Amino acid sequence: MNKNIIIKSDITIRQAMKVLDKTMGKCLLVVDNNNKLLGTLTDGDRQAGRLKAESVIDCKPTKESIQNAFKRLYSEDFQNILTTVENPYGAGNGTEKIMDVLKNHVIPETPKKEFYDL
Repeated sequence: MNKNIIIKSDITIRQAMKVLDKTMGKCLLVVDNNNKLLGTLTDGDRQAGRLKAESVIDCKPTKESIQNAFKRLYSEDFQNILTTVENPYGAGNGTEKIMDVLKNHVIPETPKKEFYDL
């Protein structure tokens, strides 16, 4: 598993897919050549339902989904959002906010993972 989740914005989609597949947290921080954060890409399903900033883009680990995520990341609208993004965890009380989300989240009756009786 790779702990380095920071990638440069000029990375290819194939390279991004490989890095995303190998990261422990299943997210990528995309930075420009000046190391300015352009946004965060996550593998989507695994991150679904988590409290996150508007600068986070969920995508599936597929070429098309990552391409769409990069298109959104580079869009003028998305880049304008970055100037006003607030940390959803604020200046503290992160645990309480997470607990509130967990208490109010509807858990699906069927699990995402399939289990086999061997």
